[in-house]
Amino acid sequence: MKKQLMKWLKNIVVISSILLLFYQWSFADEQSAEDTAKTQYEQFKTRAGKSDTLRKNFINPLLGGGNLKTIDLSQEGQVQIACPSSKEFLTVMIRPKATGDFDADIYWDSNFDNRMDKSMTVNGISGVCTNGFIVCAPGTWQSCNPYKITFDKSNSNLLTEPAAMYDLSGCFCINNSCGGSLVWQNLSYIIKTFGGAIAGAFQQADSRYAISEARIDGTAIYFYGQQASNCSIVQTQGGSATPEQYYNPRNATLLTQAVESETVSQQGNPDSFYTLMARANESQQTILNNCVIQRNVYENRLDLYDIIAPVSGNGGTVRPCGDRCIQVVLGWEGDNYWCGCCNIYELYYDLMVKRPDLIESATLVYAAWDDWIQFWFNNYLIWNGPYGNWTSPTDYPPGNCELGTSWRRGLNVDATRFFSGIPANSIVRTKTRVAVCGCGEGFGLLNIQAKNFCEKQESISDTCQQYVGDPACTLKDEIVDGVYTVRNGIRTGLTPVSSCRNYCGEPYCPSYWKKERIYTCTTNPADLSYAKRRLASIVPSSQYDNSKITFTDVRYENNTWASYPNQQFLINKGQAGEDCEKACKIRISKKNTQIGGTTQPVSTMHFSGSGDYIYYYRACYNDQCPVDAGEELVTPCQCMQDFAGAATGMQSLRMAGQDIICSSGNIKALPGY
Repeated sequence: MKKQLMKWLKNIVVISSILLLFYQWSFADEQSAEDTAKTQYEQFKTRAGKSDTLRKNFINPLLGGGNLKTIDLSQEGQVQIACPSSKEFLTVMIRPKATGDFDADIYWDSNFDNRMDKSMTVNGISGVCTNGFIVCAPGTWQSCNPYKITFDKSNSNLLTEPAAMYDLSGCFCINNSCGGSLVWQNLSYIIKTFGGAIAGAFQQADSRYAISEARIDGTAIYFYGQQASNCSIVQTQGGSATPEQYYNPRNATLLTQAVESETVSQQGNPDSFYTLMARANESQQTILNNCVIQRNVYENRLDLYDIIAPVSGNGGTVRPCGDRCIQVVLGWEGDNYWCGCCNIYELYYDLMVKRPDLIESATLVYAAWDDWIQFWFNNYLIWNGPYGNWTSPTDYPPGNCELGTSWRRGLNVDATRFFSGIPANSIVRTKTRVAVCGCGEGFGLLNIQAKNFCEKQESISDTCQQYVGDPACTLKDEIVDGVYTVRNGIRTGLTPVSSCRNYCGEPYCPSYWKKERIYTCTTNPADLSYAKRRLASIVPSSQYDNSKITFTDVRYENNTWASYPNQQFLINKGQAGEDCEKACKIRISKKNTQIGGTTQPVSTMHFSGSGDYIYYYRACYNDQCPVDAGEELVTPCQCMQDFAGAATGMQSLRMAGQDIICSSGNIKALPGY
């Protein structure tokens, strides 16, 4: 046993020595350094060892409650990091229901006089948004009504206004239609999102107000507010005397300019936090990578020539004819521009159908002629007049050429098959044949109805592709349209509500608009080949005695390895540290005022000498337990291990919680009963 202990001790000392080869420091007086460290530790423990002293000596001064002092009390000064908070400014409490929906009670201080003087209740919330909420039929996603939360600055009233879905952002469903017990499973996130929507309404309406602190307690969130305009700067060491200027959307560039200015200032200082963090990041082997998958949609406004355009021919015109309507004149408009005795006149007009997918219909709606007329599309006769019996593509009309009539006729001849359902950029060749005796004319009007002169075009910009297939990268967080779907590598079960935007007069409702992701990636480890070479020499050659280690070192110098035998490292055994931080257990007698099965407080029903106690654990100082008046020492200072008691308490709390919280709304028995 002794040999094993010595071997273990030797290994520990050798490893420690190797580490000290890379990181060494020296003290002029080692005993003095040790005493100084102990003194500083005791001073810090005295000033920050308890929650009340930590708050008094450090937290309160940082929040404006006095000067912050050094550990040895030799120096002090103002280092306020936040404006003083008011008392409770806004409280939001939710009451989950058996359907998975919840009701909300909202209380606020309308004039910062430290009184909750206004309140409002919202019932049946089925979905939560970052700026509003959605109310549906209980437990379903039907008959839904979206609402936006606003704040009326003139009378300090909180309002819920009906809104369109595209007016809301970051919405997600929380009732039973989307999953069981979603509110309880994501209580903190849901209450923060809903409470943040309300707090955001206050801030958006009045930029003078800022939220200085938010605290969640069960199903409630408490906001502490401050008037930024009344917050002064300590010694002008940084910050702004008018931070409310950054809240105004019209001054958005001011914040960017302030950030850039501060960044430049920090970059120029080698000891600044910015520089230190930048350098620290260079040596990290595990890094966080932010990326975005963004859906980019825009409207492309089309000209009629983008849908159909003339190619060649001597008779025709393309022109607009109303909403989404393109008109093609087949022939020449006019009167008596041809003369002869049974002469045949032919006009050709070729059209390129660039976007047949956007053509809804094509109809020959009108014809005017004197005396006979034919309309041919791709060598196919689609109509002839006046009697419908002139069908030959080359012969004269089957009758007297002179009919003595100028014909004007409205038509409804469907020609859609020539313009829709065909390959893009197809050519439609039209021909108009007119037989004239005396003087006459001939033309027709073809109306093409387009589906839209506006085209929705979409692309996906994805900067996450390089991490998705990388085995060294793991998805840590994902926010889809403002909703956390993955947090710390675990899916939340929340799904954003699909939101719609109008493009080209029609709603477009994709599954998502924007995905923000954070991937944790492991970079290539640092090159430790030189350190391994030295380690291979130092460890096997190390010889240990009570005061020193002797070993052979090798170092890479001038492009070659040099050996350094008989190297020595003196060992200062120092003072062994304690196995633990000693603590003690005390108790305080407490009267139990709860009412049980009788009408009396529980404590009055105990036997004489018995009672209720509250137990505390406290850190010891110099092996002394700090026991105050009215307290009783139960266990003196020692290394404590009270796992059994802690486990029993945790189990009791768990079973009590299951007894009183029924997320389904139905009473259920305790486990094992």
